[in-house]
Amino acid sequence: MILLFARLPAATGVLASQLTGLAIGAGTTALQHVWPDPPAVAPLLLVVGVALAAVIGGRPAGLAALAVYALQEAWLAMTGTGGAEWRNLVAPLLAGGFAAALGGEFREVLDRAAPLREQRDRAWTLGNLGDWTWSQEANRLTLSPIAWALLGREPEPEPSSMLWLHTHLHPDDVEGFRQAMRAALADPAGRLDQEFRVIRADGGMPWLRMRGARTKEGELAGILLDRDALHQAQEAARLAQHRQERLHHELIYRVRSNFQMVTSLLRLQSRRATPPLRRALEGAAQRIQGMGSLHEALYRDADLGKVDLRRYLGEVARKAVEGEGERIHLTLDIGSCQAPADQALLLGLAMTQILDNAVRHGFAEGRRGTITVTLTEEQGDCILTICNDGAPFNEFAALGAQGIGMVLVQSCAQQLGGQLLLERHPRSRFAIRFPRAALSPPD
Repeated sequence: MILLFARLPAATGVLASQLTGLAIGAGTTALQHVWPDPPAVAPLLLVVGVALAAVIGGRPAGLAALAVYALQEAWLAMTGTGGAEWRNLVAPLLAGGFAAALGGEFREVLDRAAPLREQRDRAWTLGNLGDWTWSQEANRLTLSPIAWALLGREPEPEPSSMLWLHTHLHPDDVEGFRQAMRAALADPAGRLDQEFRVIRADGGMPWLRMRGARTKEGELAGILLDRDALHQAQEAARLAQHRQERLHHELIYRVRSNFQMVTSLLRLQSRRATPPLRRALEGAAQRIQGMGSLHEALYRDADLGKVDLRRYLGEVARKAVEGEGERIHLTLDIGSCQAPADQALLLGLAMTQILDNAVRHGFAEGRRGTITVTLTEEQGDCILTICNDGAPFNEFAALGAQGIGMVLVQSCAQQLGGQLLLERHPRSRFAIRFPRAALSPPD
């Protein structure tokens, strides 16, 4: 009945509503006189006519219809040509006034609800949202036109069933949908939120999302959303990420191979060079090898742009003594710390130079011993220490005052904002002390 009244066209404007009320009032009074038993049905016809006028045109129309009745009855009473007595008009007029007020209020409710319905329908259309209702007892699934369109089917005149929907789901999504429905039926609130693929009549298999809850009548009702564009975007992003990771690993492999090739060429050339040139070429090969280790550590870590010093410095130290067998024992004590690539490279180059000279001079002629590498913190500073129990420091000709090795190590310490400390006895000890802030990654 409410839907029937809601479909009645509303009279817009004061004049239109009053004319509507006058027309309905005139028709009602005329009907009272042609009715077979007018005294019995007159009050009922009055109330129905006034209420109908108020529903169509609002309170002004209802009052206009009531005025027509009152004027007619007053004319009949004054002329003595029939009609009710004056005292008998009070009750019909009061009932008519109540009907006009109630019908006008109902009209206002309908007028306020109409824009909301239009906005809702517009939002559902623009958002491509379909609505559905499922009665478990009757196994009746009612779908809106948009829901039918999302399923890729023409609307059917009769309600469908949940079994019909199951037959159009993607086979991989049927079991998940059934479990979601069973959980919704077991839930007192009937909450349902499930994504699935449907097989359309044209062969397409879009992703949809069904959300719903239990209504006061005990049915499940909700909306149907199109999720295909989102899933396509996620799949495209996954494929793009896969391609990027593959290119990333290919880049790492190629750059690492290039570092290894340059290192091999330098060492091959050093075999045919004079002793001074051989030492220079071997030192260059060691530095390039250290840069290669840095590159591998930099692009292997998940946090791109930062280097795990424990892993990186450990690899640099192990590569510096590899090939010496058990003659040199390497001890590492490096705390877990991350640093930007630039600072890590400076530490790696300095440590490579110190270890290279320790191996070549401190443990020359088959001498055995231990090299200890530590990275500690003290009073806001970091200290990279490299100790060895080989030949005393004064025998390290390559680290003389004019040697490029010492210049390189001092330069690395200065670029870190620190200083190089040397001890000759009882063991040779190199320490690079620099501020802890130098290892802070840039913002």
